[in-house]
Amino acid sequence: MKKFTPFVLVIVVLVLALAALGVGYGYWTETLDINGTVTTGTLDVDLTNLGGTCPSTLTSSSLIDVAIVNAYPGYSCTVTFDVKNMGNIAADFASSVATPASPGTLTFDTSACSADNLAVSDSTSCTATYSLATTLNETTLPEGDLSADSFSIHIAATQFNAP
Repeated sequence: MKKFTPFVLVIVVLVLALAALGVGYGYWTETLDINGTVTTGTLDVDLTNLGGTCPSTLTSSSLIDVAIVNAYPGYSCTVTFDVKNMGNIAADFASSVATPASPGTLTFDTSACSADNLAVSDSTSCTATYSLATTLNETTLPEGDLSADSFSIHIAATQFNAP
């Protein structure tokens, strides 16, 4: 029978030690996993509840058409509407007005028709008033009529935490 040399003995001990380490590692380790899914919210701000005295039509959830015909000096009418958050995230919005050409006057309270952090399903009411001065006559009207008079109100919505 052959004698084990110290070199063989060292190799056997090392193999057994590595095997013991593998068993120990297997018993003393654990893996934790985290899986996630992210979906974004929806920003959807609509015009609703159209009213007032101006002849107007809610042609879509984002457009109101106002068509004033046969206006006269001293004529005045209002458009009332709500801006409603139909999305599933809070919204901020601000409004801006393109002032009509003379001789008409558009009054739109931009501070009343704006919102910071408009919650889901909440709405805010807005009113715009268009009027003609009582001092108008044939000489003060451009080209004798109001065909050039127009106005626009723009409401821009952003997500509530936009910079």
